[in-house]
Amino acid sequence: MKDKIDSLLDSSKISQIIFDRGFHLYNTSGVELVDYNSITKTASLWVRGTAGRYLNNVNWKNKNIVTKCTCPYNHSSHCKHNIASLLFLKNHSEKELLQITLDNKFPEAVVSKPNVKTRTSNEPYELGDLKIWGEVRKEHVTEELYTYV
Repeated sequence: MKDKIDSLLDSSKISQIIFDRGFHLYNTSGVELVDYNSITKTASLWVRGTAGRYLNNVNWKNKNIVTKCTCPYNHSSHCKHNIASLLFLKNHSEKELLQITLDNKFPEAVVSKPNVKTRTSNEPYELGDLKIWGEVRKEHVTEELYTYV
């Protein structure tokens, strides 16, 4: 992953202004890791922005790194939040990323099971239909961390 990040950050596809802004966000603790999964080769990070924080998803499963950000910037393929996220991932070891993920507490994040039944807006979800983020995180992260012991 780090080689792919280096290659992307060294490319001419990223303007110096965007890189500098992303670097500043990273250096001023503007990035929080939500989830890191070395099996699916994905990561989700909150990145501080002008109007709050934005969710940035990074996927390095294929040949290229794919980043998606919820910010409104659409002037190029990479925003400052992408750069800050990539710098965060590059500068932490896999073990550190897994430990941060395990220690995180994001109660607002709820991940649904793949087979959640469809419902109308006036029907509540049954508790068994949803998995709380902490349960999902512990399922994949704890197993991965034990490989470092």
